Amino acid sequence: MKLHYLIVALVICLFACKKEDKTGTVTETVHDTIYNPIPINNAVDPDDLSGGITVGYGSRVADATFPAASADGPVIDTSYHRLYKVVEGNYLVIYPPNLSGNVAGYYLQIAGATSYFKIDYTKAKGLRNTAGARNYGNATGYVDSTIVIKMPIEITGNRFNLMYAAYDSQNRVSLPITANVTVLPQGSAAFNDSLSGTWSYASFRSYGDGYNNEVWAQDTLKSYSQKYYTCNNGQLAESSAKTELSLTYYGFVEHRYLTFSRYNYSIKSNGAYRTLDLVNSSCTSYSYTYIPSYDASETGSISYDPSIHRLTMISEGSSNATLSYISYDVISLTAHQLILAYNRYDDNSDVQNTYQYEYTK
Repeated sequence: MKLHYLIVALVICLFACKKEDKTGTVTETVHDTIYNPIPINNAVDPDDLSGGITVGYGSRVADATFPAASADGPVIDTSYHRLYKVVEGNYLVIYPPNLSGNVAGYYLQIAGATSYFKIDYTKAKGLRNTAGARNYGNATGYVDSTIVIKMPIEITGNRFNLMYAAYDSQNRVSLPITANVTVLPQGSAAFNDSLSGTWSYASFRSYGDGYNNEVWAQDTLKSYSQKYYTCNNGQLAESSAKTELSLTYYGFVEHRYLTFSRYNYSIKSNGAYRTLDLVNSSCTSYSYTYIPSYDASETGSISYDPSIHRLTMISEGSSNATLSYISYDVISLTAHQLILAYNRYDDNSDVQNTYQYEYTK
């Protein structure tokens, strides 16, 4: 009991006792490196993990303290907390909730590591989805960007925390967000079966400042020469006079196919110059000759978040040390139709353009 009274007396003295009256300035310090992680069982070693990851458009800053927040830095929603799951060898994808300020990039750190990463989107200009307004706030700059982290093939432990904060062109830094991550063994990732299979590109439409094009346009055929034709005894014949039948005599055709599997995607595209073959054409069936122009393919990995209908397609450089990616909003996903929306911000103005691409199967 005496011990109890002694403790109470000490606490009262701390608040009430003072040697002399003085006036002073109180400086408020932002403790940006303090995070509140959930309890971790079988925690991943932060330095081991930090040394094994690759961060898209990110460079490692070794043996350094995570940058302190600035009073006038960008603002991100620090109340936004999500529990992420990532499979060994796959990608952790984060969509930062920016509220205001100008975003030039992000700082990212595996919580507890002695190094961090600086993500600089200006290095990727022309190679990635440029800035565009997202659902959050009135932020500007590269606010439509995504944080993409390639995980090592083998990870010891199954839980870790990471911190990220936005910075602007003057290197003013926001308060950080702490994300909690669970590591899953390979082969255990969930996948939306509706995405699986091969989709064929069909058409597009676009939206922008002052215009709204609701009509789907087909751009798989570029017409270079248009001519008039007549139909004589079932045979197609060219006409020097204007007729009701106008066809593309010479043009360029393109095809694009998008295939999704459990973790990956592949894109195959080809193009050819096409000429109408009058000898083998009829009034009801047209025949063409083709001169191939190109045949290209691309492969990579995907991350699909069904809760916000966001699809990210990620590809790696030949050295596996660089990542590039593009994110789409999934507007429609049915058994036979997939519509992807891509936001692009004009670098020379404040105009944001949205392009929607329709795929069918």
